[in-house]
Amino acid sequence: MPGTPEIAADGTYVFVGAGIELVVDPKHEGNAVRLSLDGKNVLATAMGAESAYAAEVQGSTLLLKSPDGTLSKRYRLDTARRSVEVSFTLSNSSAETTHQHASEAHAVALGGGVSFFPNLPQQPLVWLQHQPPRAAPPLQATLSAGQSWVASAGDGILFVKAYPDPSPTSLTVTSPYDAKTKQRAWLELAAQSSSFELPPGTFATWNVRWLLRHVPAGLVLRAGNPELVGFVRGVIQ
Repeated sequence: MPGTPEIAADGTYVFVGAGIELVVDPKHEGNAVRLSLDGKNVLATAMGAESAYAAEVQGSTLLLKSPDGTLSKRYRLDTARRSVEVSFTLSNSSAETTHQHASEAHAVALGGGVSFFPNLPQQPLVWLQHQPPRAAPPLQATLSAGQSWVASAGDGILFVKAYPDPSPTSLTVTSPYDAKTKQRAWLELAAQSSSFELPPGTFATWNVRWLLRHVPAGLVLRAGNPELVGFVRGVIQ
């Protein structure tokens, strides 16, 4: 059925439906290594270290568990909304109360386009043009509760991550130096949940929705364009 994950020859799991292709690699911390709309990949590079997660298909959902069992990830392709639902579950199997947070990151190519997100109360929106930068300090932001989203647009595709959790989400943006290419070829956008206090035997879940859309003809990918912001908010609703 459309949207049901299938295991590929290389051990990755592939979701296909509504023009979206999602590839998740259990050997790469259970992270997505490809996310495309009609063949255009929005991920510039794979994120995370090489660490094998246990994988299990449950109907249309892919469940992955970390080696120590404290973190699990669920992926589901929602073909009706042309989006991907991602859930992170943190568990405490110890005898003491712990404080944990969930995090996820993606990279976008610095070859044209723009990324933007709300950063209230400091400023309504932060805009980042996708241009190769020189060395720059990391940008720290807090996505306000109720307006927690990050959008990247380039090559005719809009990629939005929406964070419905009522607590604020923190965001760090960096432009890592690639020693092999001697360039800064992409931006890394890393989001982190608020800290969860977990008594022994409890768990907490952090949900994220990834949405992909074609950028409408005539919509200019320019920093400060209010029509682009309006389009994003319409996609999230």
